[in-house]
Amino acid sequence: MAKPEFNKKTVMSLFIIIVFGFSMASYAFLQKDNNIFKPPENPLATNHSIDRLLEASDKIYILNTGRTLIENLYNETDGKPLQILENFASKNPRFVFVEQALINGSAELKMIGAGGDIVPLEESNLTEETLFELLCEHGITVPLECTLREM
Repeated sequence: MAKPEFNKKTVMSLFIIIVFGFSMASYAFLQKDNNIFKPPENPLATNHSIDRLLEASDKIYILNTGRTLIENLYNETDGKPLQILENFASKNPRFVFVEQALINGSAELKMIGAGGDIVPLEESNLTEETLFELLCEHGITVPLECTLREM
């Protein structure tokens, strides 16, 4: 029996086929376990409001996502949860996040915008129009309507 001869072209062809086969197999394996490389999703990313006091790291996360934070911190004697803030946040979830929490200290109602601007809000003259104006003026990321009004 004669020995089969392997020339350079045959060896290189086999090598390329083997490398190609291993690359396909590894790609298929990585796609199967795709979620092992992703960090866990932050629940604040999908919500537009929360009914508890946020940690400082949560506030930083919200501001880093480009949203403006509206804080309504109320106590038992002064202030209450405001439905207008919930409505405004639900209409602008990509731009606004609302924190409403019962606290023991003094009540605060404020908007935290671009560059850490803190804008105090007054419950007495709080409308969706005034909130939208303040969002356009102090927001980190603003709706297209704000830009169109400036033209």
